[in-house]
Amino acid sequence: MLIDILFYILFLLASIYVIERSCKKEREFASKSFLYFLFFYRIIFTLFYPLYYGNRIDSMDYFQDATQSANQSFDLAEGFGTAFITFITKVVSHEIGLSYIATFFFFSFFGFLAWKNIYILISKYIMCSYNLGSNNQLKLLFFFPTFHLWSINLGKDPLVLYGISLCLYFLFNQSLKNLIILILGFSLVSFIRPHIGFSLLICIILFIFLGSRKIHLAFKLILVTLSIVLLIKSIPFILEYSGLGENPLENYALLSKRYSNFFESTGASIDMSDYSIPFKLFTFLYRPLFIDIPNAFSIITSCENLLLLIFSVRLVFSRIFYKLIFMQNLIYRFSLFYILLSSLILVHTGNNLGTFSRYRNVIIPFILILFAAYLNLKKQKNERNVFATNG
Repeated sequence: MLIDILFYILFLLASIYVIERSCKKEREFASKSFLYFLFFYRIIFTLFYPLYYGNRIDSMDYFQDATQSANQSFDLAEGFGTAFITFITKVVSHEIGLSYIATFFFFSFFGFLAWKNIYILISKYIMCSYNLGSNNQLKLLFFFPTFHLWSINLGKDPLVLYGISLCLYFLFNQSLKNLIILILGFSLVSFIRPHIGFSLLICIILFIFLGSRKIHLAFKLILVTLSIVLLIKSIPFILEYSGLGENPLENYALLSKRYSNFFESTGASIDMSDYSIPFKLFTFLYRPLFIDIPNAFSIITSCENLLLLIFSVRLVFSRIFYKLIFMQNLIYRFSLFYILLSSLILVHTGNNLGTFSRYRNVIIPFILILFAAYLNLKKQKNERNVFATNG
């Protein structure tokens, strides 16, 4: 109990320090009120999630596995995915002595750091002189409940999102001194979700080679060569980790059937065997919608997905979107390519709409980047039109 109290005090002080330091360092782009609201908004979810769902969630399994494996050593070679999270949970809960709820707050802190990083990067490098917090459309997207519900739990998602935010920091701040941040972020993602690390690596290779002007060509070639070697070496492991093994096409059919049978027993599955690739991507990105509602919470998710769909249609059918993709910073092409590649990978990992909502969290930052850039260019265009009219 005393350890928990000390941790909560430390958690609060660390969060205040992060907010104050971020606002001092990026005073032109970071809103203190916005970050404090984000912090307390996430506190509500951190308390709600374990108390409402109880032992019906993966977090309880991680905590119990960590307790049962307290006396077992950690093998780095086998420490990917669930094993890695179990190891971290064991250190926090068994070695330090935090309770289940306190361990939730430990993981939630990394989710907060991730969203803080994403907010500042978008404010500084995309919205520029326009305050993100003053744009109601983007602010609405930023506070979608499910975006935060999946980044506060004891599990993989908060750390994966934090790793992605570190990779984004490098992409917006390309320099050799920031490579360590990229390596740290990529390693964190790859240790927890290797298949996401795989798609991230492909996108990063293209970005460094085609888009980074601050890294010397010779060093680019070295980085890209090493990355390609790592990519080739990781393919057998990714196939094995995904359960596809040496016969991916044959095993994929068996795995899909197994997922379908499992999720059918939960009452939350959908049969996508006859879906085309575009409709599978649509299902992953924008469902459940109101026709898919199995419970009360899905109403909230359906509202979010409908708004996300409306925003996406506005974006894709705008001339500004194509200006972003073909004329602006390569980060926008990177974001679009990453969204499509990761969605193609993740849509084949299950047939469950709830799982899709959770997995979608790893691409949400890139959707926000594209939509923020669209709003920024649209506002600049409107201001130029007003200036031309008044002139």
